[in-house]
Formats: sequence, C-alpha cells, structure tokens
Amino acid sequence: MPRYAILPAPSANRVYAAAAMDLAAAELAFVDRYSLGGRLGRLGIDTFGGVRYLTVEAADPLGEDDLVAVGALSSTYAVFEIETAGRLRPIRGGGARDRWDEDLITIPRYAGRTNDQFTALLLDVAVACTRSGKDARRLRVLDPLCGRGTTINQAVMWGYDAAGVDLDGRDVEAWATFFTTWLQDKRLKHAVERRRLRQSKAIGAGVRIEVSMWADKEAQRAGDGQQIVMVADDTAACVEHFGARSVDIIAGDLPYGVAHGSRSGGRLARRPDQLVADALPVWREVLRPGGSLVLAWNVRTMAPERMAEAVTAAGLEAVELPEGHSFSHRVDRTITRDLVIARRPT
Repeated sequence: MPRYAILPAPSANRVYAAAAMDLAAAELAFVDRYSLGGRLGRLGIDTFGGVRYLTVEAADPLGEDDLVAVGALSSTYAVFEIETAGRLRPIRGGGARDRWDEDLITIPRYAGRTNDQFTALLLDVAVACTRSGKDARRLRVLDPLCGRGTTINQAVMWGYDAAGVDLDGRDVEAWATFFTTWLQDKRLKHAVERRRLRQSKAIGAGVRIEVSMWADKEAQRAGDGQQIVMVADDTAACVEHFGARSVDIIAGDLPYGVAHGSRSGGRLARRPDQLVADALPVWREVLRPGGSLVLAWNVRTMAPERMAEAVTAAGLEAVELPEGHSFSHRVDRTITRDLVIARRPT
C-alpha cells in the first residue's frame, strides 16, 4: 500500500505553529472526502530524521490530480513517497495551485491581518466543497468583510476571480494602492476603473474599484484574464454590487470582537451575532446554487451552536467534517478560532 509524507511549511506565527499539524490533518481529511472521493487511508504523524511529517496511506498510487490537491494544501512544503527502509523520495513541492508569485501574499503587513497559512486553508476548504461549476469555468470568490484584502490576494494568487466589500473605505484604498503597485512591479497587463458611489455607508468615501489583469498581451487578446472588484460599502449591499447568484465561494475571517468590532448597517458592535443575523441571508443570495460559504470566527464571542442555527436559518446546509478532525484552534488567550462550513442547496 503506497504511503506518502507531507513536510509542513514552517510557520512564522508561534501559536499557529503549535496547531499546524492537526489543522493540516483536518484539511487533508476534508479535501479527501469532498474533492478526492475518499481515496486516502489512515492519516498519521511520523518522524523521519528528527523531523515530523504528516503521513497518509492510499489504496493505489496517487495520480497527478491527487498530487496537485495534496500539494495545494495550505501547509504543504513538499510531498514525498515513503519507500522501503523509510527512504523519502520527493515527488512534488508545495504551492501546486499558485499562478502568481507568493509576494502577493507575503508583502502586506498590518495590524489584524489574518495568518497567511490559515487564509490558504480557509480557501482550500471552500474550493474542495463547492459544487457550482468549478469544472466549467474559473471560480469567483467573495470576501464579504475583506479589510485590506488578504483573502482577495490569496484567491487571485490561485488564479480565481475575486470580489470584496468592506465598510472602511480606507482599507479598500490601501488594498488598491498595494495591488496596483504589485501589478506594475510584475509588469502585468492590467486596467483599473474606479467610480464613487453616490450612496454608501462606508467610512470615508464609498468607491468601487474594478481591476482586470492578464499575464501578457497574448493572454489579453485571448480573453484569459482575471477580474477583481473591490467595493467600500456595507456588506448588506452585496447583492446590489455583485448580483444574485454571482459567486461560487464566500470566504472570510469575521471580526473577532476583541481588538476591533463588527460593522453592519453603519454601526459598530463588539459581537458578531447581529452582523451574522443581518448578513447571512444576503450572502446566501449572492452564492450560486452549490456554492460554498466558509467563515472563520471567534467561538468565545458566538457559540458554535448559535452559529450553526444562524446558518440554517439563512437557508444554507452545513457541511460536516470528517470524524475525529476539527479546525478549532487557539489564536491567543481571548480568541479560539473555528470554521463554519456550509453550502447553498442546488
């Protein structure tokens, strides 16, 4: 029976690193169930040469598509086949889904920024369970509380179209400044259109920024480009800005209600309850049937049972985790983060 070893990428965040191996196992088990068809066998953690690896068995040798999925895991640095006598044969590096350079993700640094690896995990989980035409066209990802665009940049890096909305126009402008500078530095073909919103609840001026980008002129002529739309406004206006049934994935990190608050309806609150109650029905309308919603939140400010009730009340179906796995982990003494995963019925 073939066995494989996944070398996890080092984490710059000490607290996240402590949970990284368990999170990697949960991510792999989830991707196996919802994307690979349950082809993988027992998961384990083994040590080779004093280094810990996530190991997995398979009934048959993994094919190219399987290896791409394993190589795209948020924590994967390299994938090895375990040969006789415990020898490791490298067969794939990490970043299997990357279309653009990783500095799109690593350069931005600011207070409250979500961990890079966790952002990739969140989006990977969403990609695995979406059922809305991902084989027929490029996925479109929406972060409905995008801040300075960490999730947006991750989606773009993987080659997807992306959209984001945030009530703080200053954050949207900060993203636009960074992203257009990055496009210029990479010498990528691009076009930027921006317009002011006459009616907006945004802090600062409401604005809509549309970016079209291509690898080169040939890609532009062939229509092989990516589209990004960023809006400074209330997330409750998502349908107005992006259209009903217009996105395949909604993914984001809810405000934790500790260092900063949740904004909805132009008001600031310290708990996410009201934000979720107001916004989930709107977000459902934006999702295509079969599309997935994956949100991270602080369980200390909203109990998992209440989050599950809110998701069901909005007309979404919860997606179950494989038995024995969890995405819950400690961020600091006031934040324990988890994922809520759901899908719009087809």
